[in-house]
Amino acid sequence: MEWRGIRLYKVEAECKSDNRFNSIGVSLDISGIEKTKEDEMRILFTYETAYKPDIANLKFWGVIQVGGKKAELDGIIARWEKDKMIPKEMFEFLVNLIRYSAETNGVLVAKALNIAPPVVEPKMTVMPKTGKR
Repeated sequence: MEWRGIRLYKVEAECKSDNRFNSIGVSLDISGIEKTKEDEMRILFTYETAYKPDIANLKFWGVIQVGGKKAELDGIIARWEKDKMIPKEMFEFLVNLIRYSAETNGVLVAKALNIAPPVVEPKMTVMPKTGKR
């Protein structure tokens, strides 16, 4: 599989208050996977940062272009259409790619709104569920 690029195509940002925030909530949503060519697919996503309690919001919409062999891409798309699941080895890279792009660009948007930039955290690793929380 070949990661061909990531592009943010829409940004929404709002600062609702000059009060201090006490936490930042992050939401990442893979909204779709579609085939674009025999050897290419695109992954659509949204990434939102909420400064709490209801101080500010940053939201990004984007797309990732992925190339690969037809059979491999067809398998990923079929699994997505059936279960809304992405293979673990692909998911970890995908989450970190989206986070890096949205949070890095979020620094610039936050500066324009005069709010603290979203913190770029260390790389995430997906672990098997252990049953404990």
